[in-house]
Amino acid sequence: MLEALKALQYEGTKAEAAQNFKEQGNECVQERKWADAKEFYTKGIAVLQSKEDEKWDQPADPAQDEQQRKVLVEQLYTNRARCNLELSMLPDHVQVSRTDRRQKTIVPPSSTAALSSR
Repeated sequence: MLEALKALQYEGTKAEAAQNFKEQGNECVQERKWADAKEFYTKGIAVLQSKEDEKWDQPADPAQDEQQRKVLVEQLYTNRARCNLELSMLPDHVQVSRTDRRQKTIVPPSSTAALSSR
């Protein structure tokens, strides 16, 4: 059952899967579960950066999908940065997240990026 639920997270186009991870992260933010939210945002970023295009459904409108992916990656990085900030302000004995050294890419800020509201 758990494997089936995990597989569902990776169905659809890359943009659809990343959007799903972003929404799950947003739900965690509402509950102030910063480490969990960070994980969902990181998974969304990984989906969008994946080179395995044959694994995903092809979008009906590639141009629109590409635009959606650009907006999503910006939102995911911004949301994850907020989680990192919130986690850094927690007392050491409460903090459960480890430093994410895997992602080195910096996405410039933009007026279109919103934190958890999107």
